[in-house]
Amino acid sequence: MSFSKHELAVIRRAYAKQILAAAGIADEDLEHAFAAERREHYLGPPPWFLARYDGYYEIPSSDPAVLYQDCVLSIQQERNVNNGSPALHAWALHSLQINRGNSVAHIGCGTGYYTSILSKLTGDSGLVTAIEFDPVLADNAGRNLRDNGNIRVIQGDGCVWPQVPVDRIYVNFASSRPAKSWIENLRVGGKLIFPLGVPIEQSQNKRSKTAKGILLFVQREPSGYKASSLGPTYFVWGEGSHDETAIHYNRKKYLKQLQDSIETKKADRIRSLRLGKAKTSDEWFSGDDWGLSYEPLSKPSSADFY
Repeated sequence: MSFSKHELAVIRRAYAKQILAAAGIADEDLEHAFAAERREHYLGPPPWFLARYDGYYEIPSSDPAVLYQDCVLSIQQERNVNNGSPALHAWALHSLQINRGNSVAHIGCGTGYYTSILSKLTGDSGLVTAIEFDPVLADNAGRNLRDNGNIRVIQGDGCVWPQVPVDRIYVNFASSRPAKSWIENLRVGGKLIFPLGVPIEQSQNKRSKTAKGILLFVQREPSGYKASSLGPTYFVWGEGSHDETAIHYNRKKYLKQLQDSIETKKADRIRSLRLGKAKTSDEWFSGDDWGLSYEPLSKPSSADFY
């Protein structure tokens, strides 16, 4: 049995309501965006594969209706790259509080499913710049999104984008620190979300990595950067310059320190992001030139981030 276009539209509306309910949020614009977007358009033809903690499993159906649930679906198995949990992304997109006309950088866009949802939130007066490191995925995203007039897709290193100031930055790969461009090109009042974590090997493919960490929310204020954790998460580990140049001192020691911070499970107390050398008295994580503090933002941060 297969469903008609009208029936699939009804299924998508129900899916959107269920996803937002699972995320514990009420957001009419985001619900409409999820309901309007065809997930199958970004996954390629069947067979489709469900991503689970112990590997990938083929879905025994070619009907797109099976895709409208809170599940993680493969888009590139050999690199452990997936179309992630809709409820998780709904929570993050809601937290970004995207407005009509906003400029948004979507970094690590995959094949473009969540990019298109972002573009529906910004409206025609906004602009979404989608960055994807992998050339094959970037090419697929470009084709999938070619009819969206408020999206541009760029194949490149997500750690050097955006290159102009933007209102929102949404990063969909894990990093062990915020990239310089994310910090410098976030407008005052702007919001950034990225997965902060440490890489772990995948048993089914030693060349591919994912990362365990937290989903970090950052808001730029005139006096510095507020920060908070949106909760624990797993994301694919990013490729590109962040792994080679962002950690420019003892890498093993740095990652061990970050891992220890993650394992304390006290990330919910994070209140601000420190830039520069001057550490606060009480920090969840302390790097040489940045850190995450339990202290609320109260004074300007140092300008020398790197």
